[in-house]
Amino acid sequence: VAAAKSGMLGSPYAVELTREFIASYRVKNYVLDPVMVCKGAGEALNPELNQAVAAKLLPLAEVVTPNLFEASQLSGLPEATTLEAMKETARVIASKGAHTVFVKGGAKLAGAAKAFDVFYDGNDFEVLEAELLKTNWTHGAGCTTSAAIAAGLARGLSVR
Repeated sequence: VAAAKSGMLGSPYAVELTREFIASYRVKNYVLDPVMVCKGAGEALNPELNQAVAAKLLPLAEVVTPNLFEASQLSGLPEATTLEAMKETARVIASKGAHTVFVKGGAKLAGAAKAFDVFYDGNDFEVLEAELLKTNWTHGAGCTTSAAIAAGLARGLSVR
């Protein structure tokens, strides 16, 4: 297996099965998209499940792609409202085992006129910045991003 990506895992059994698959097939390029709530929800419905994802899958991840809410759940920090808080969240997540952290969703930062994402490789930060586009047509953007990262890794591209 050249790369694998997981999204929403709805039970502790699904988390354990994913961990077993990644370990048994020695998947080096594992992309963890830790989908923890459906779009529009703002609270953790199963905090224990989120903790299992952090404990069992973060250490296996080449890349983890949380949004601001998911990054808060994985790090244990409050949901980021500033670019510096996004960086700190990424730093904490990396300290839990993920090689690379890509925090998405900086369009929701307080007073932001631009959209920001944070890429952290365990040493250096890169802030990706773009014009903020107001649209309601963004459902699945995070899932698509993590799938594209997995596809690139499978093709031999670098994480960056």
